Amino acid sequence: MAKSRGLRVDNAVRITGAPTRVLAAFVDPRALASWWGVVRAVTAPRPLGVYALEWAHADGFAGGVFHGTVMEFRPGRELFVANAWWLPAGGEPLGPMGLEVTCAVDGPATRVRVRQNGADGGARWKRYQDDVTFGWKASLDALKQYIEDGAAPPPSPEAGRTQAANGADRPAPRVQPGAPCDVAVTQAANGAGGPAPRVQPGAPCDVAVTQAANGTGGPAPEPSPRAGTRRG
Repeated sequence: MAKSRGLRVDNAVRITGAPTRVLAAFVDPRALASWWGVVRAVTAPRPLGVYALEWAHADGFAGGVFHGTVMEFRPGRELFVANAWWLPAGGEPLGPMGLEVTCAVDGPATRVRVRQNGADGGARWKRYQDDVTFGWKASLDALKQYIEDGAAPPPSPEAGRTQAANGADRPAPRVQPGAPCDVAVTQAANGAGGPAPRVQPGAPCDVAVTQAANGTGGPAPEPSPRAGTRRG
C-alpha cells in the first residue's frame, strides 16, 4: 500500500482586483468576517505575528478555531503561516500544518493560490482534507465575489475588540514561534515589554482572544516552544 503524503490541499482562483487588496482580505478582520464567515480574528501580519481565526456553529458546521504563527508577510505577494492548528469545537486538535497564500498579477486580474499541508496521513486527516478541499473552493469563490463586488461589512464591536487585542496602535508585537494559542494571543496583545493582559492559562483560543481584548481572566502564562511546520 502506498504511503500517504499527509495533508496536501492546493486551490487557486482568478480575481479581478489588485493583489494588495486580495491578500489584505486574509488578514483584515472585517474582510474575514464578510467572505470567510469568521466571527473573531486576531491577526498580526508580520514575522512572528499571531494568526487566530474563530468560526461559530452554523448549518451543521460545528465551528472551531484555526491558529498559527505568521512567518512571512509580503503585501500583495505572500502570506505564510506555520505551526498552524485546527481546534474543532468538541474535538481533538489537528496539526501542525502550514498555510501559504500567494498572489500574482494575471493580466488585469490577480491569481490567488492557497496551499495547506500537514505531515500526518491518518484517517482523521483524510476526512479533514476532504472537508478543507471543498471548503477552500467555496471560500475562494466567496472571496472572488467579495473583492469584485466591493462588499464591506459595517464596523462591529467584535472588530473593535480585535483591533485592541491586535495592538493596532502599538509597535509590532513580539510573539514566540510555536507558542500555544493562549500564549500567542497574550504576547500579541502584550507587545514587547508592556503590562501583561489577564488571560486565563490554558484557555481555548476563542476564550483567550476575548480575554486578551477585554483584559479579563487570570494571569498571563509563560511562553513555551512548540515545533513548527515546514512548507511542503
